[in-house]
Amino acid sequence: MNRDAKTLSDWVLEHPGLVPESIVDAAERLHQKRRSRKKVASGRMKPSRADYKAQTAALREKVIALARISCERCQRSTLPAMGHMHHLQGGSGRRRQEQNITNVAWLCGDCHRTLHEYPEVNRMFAAWIRAKRG
Repeated sequence: MNRDAKTLSDWVLEHPGLVPESIVDAAERLHQKRRSRKKVASGRMKPSRADYKAQTAALREKVIALARISCERCQRSTLPAMGHMHHLQGGSGRRRQEQNITNVAWLCGDCHRTLHEYPEVNRMFAAWIRAKRG
């Protein structure tokens, strides 16, 4: 297999004579699907997964700096490798819409677990963080 090919569909497209035509057609459709990004309701292009990962990494750095490497709930020192970036408003769809500094907090593992187990505590903490960051 060609080492430059990243996926099986790439390899199939590079070697069309070695596989049945229906598989080549399927690989081409897959390639087109990957290249075309869906439009969101507002008409803009939907960001790719890589865009979300980069945005989340940048946000993580900001929240760590803002929290001064300590848990924002209990104030314990929390190293970046041991801490958790907690989205105050959960749910995958809402989380991506609200991917900003007012919707996240830097927490130790114990506090992160507590906020997920007790929604009422999470709501109070979220209100406090939002008021603090304005």
